[in-house]
Amino acid sequence: MNNNYTDVRMDLREVCGWLTEMGHSDLAGIILDMFKDHTWTVNGMTRKDVIKDIIVTAFDEAAFRKLECDVTTYMNTVSYGEAHVD
Repeated sequence: MNNNYTDVRMDLREVCGWLTEMGHSDLAGIILDMFKDHTWTVNGMTRKDVIKDIIVTAFDEAAFRKLECDVTTYMNTVSYGEAHVD
């Protein structure tokens, strides 16, 4: 049984690399330091909604859409019995 809950994540190092390439290495360093050992990061993959909030707040929605095109996003469908909120 599936309840349509998905776990969508982006590679934290790829996100920080993208920010560095865009000329925002200070922000990349801060994000990497804050989230590399955070509960929202599993195996180097950080929740997409968290990254989106940061990028939209720092820049705008268009910047996040560009990031989405340039950085790999992984999505796992979570079964009904395993679904929970972090």
